Amino acid sequence: MSTPPDPSSDDTDPSSGQGPRSHIPPSVPRWVKTLAVIAGVLVLLALIVVLTGLGGEHGPGRHTGAGVTVGITTEESAPGGGL
Repeated sequence: MSTPPDPSSDDTDPSSGQGPRSHIPPSVPRWVKTLAVIAGVLVLLALIVVLTGLGGEHGPGRHTGAGVTVGITTEESAPGGGL
């Protein structure tokens, strides 16, 4: 005579009455969801800063003194002093 299967080791969902739950994919881990939310918030914040202009003026002029231009004139770049 065979022994009946142990109900505690059964891989069924008793509330649905549908049998094994092997067709249900595993859920996404909590840390992945958390990182996705943080990344989304940072992207949204960067987009708001860019679109509203709160980031200020960017470029090489931002790091020089007021009214100072950076560049080479044609006279300085020509060999022989720009004859």
